[in-house]
Amino acid sequence: MRKSIYLIIILISGILSTTKVNAQIKLGVKAGVNVSEVSFNKNFGDTFRASNRTGFIVGPTLEAMIPFIGLGVDGSLLYSRKGFEMDSHSNTTIKGDLSYLDIPVNLKWKIGIPKVIGVYVAAGPYASVYLGKSIKSAYENIKRDFNMDSFDWGMNAGAGVELFSKLQVGANYSWGFTKSKFEYDNMEYGFKNRGWTISAAFFF
Repeated sequence: MRKSIYLIIILISGILSTTKVNAQIKLGVKAGVNVSEVSFNKNFGDTFRASNRTGFIVGPTLEAMIPFIGLGVDGSLLYSRKGFEMDSHSNTTIKGDLSYLDIPVNLKWKIGIPKVIGVYVAAGPYASVYLGKSIKSAYENIKRDFNMDSFDWGMNAGAGVELFSKLQVGANYSWGFTKSKFEYDNMEYGFKNRGWTISAAFFF
């Protein structure tokens, strides 16, 4: 966890240093929809069936691009609601809503007609600070033993379209690396966050 925090600090420092080389800096707000899934350990497939669950993101975003070459970075501070839904073969249903503060930092490349239309690709690491959960299940032991790590991190990659240097609409996929767990019927199940995000960012 400590190494991950240091990595995020270094990447944010990289954004700030980029601003010192005459970068084009834009500040805006981003919002979108999460389609969350979970990746379970080997025990999961024999007991549960997972379904995707919809959540949302919202928060400020910053972009710093080097003129003429279309290369730069972006970073965001997002409230993110993720979730999952699972059904066991014994008809046990578990629904979960997980709240995080997401901090993605991406390397970004854009091409197109300046100030009219363009496309971009972006990829980089993210860190998530766990804020809370809501677990719904008929079994108290599941709710009691559903342990979430306070810090999640992983990688994300995406692409999108930019219009008039003001509006960006894109899709992003994230791979969580931190494993959380819960206990059911004396067996432990580990899982990692995965999911798609469809978002729109408006820059001032």
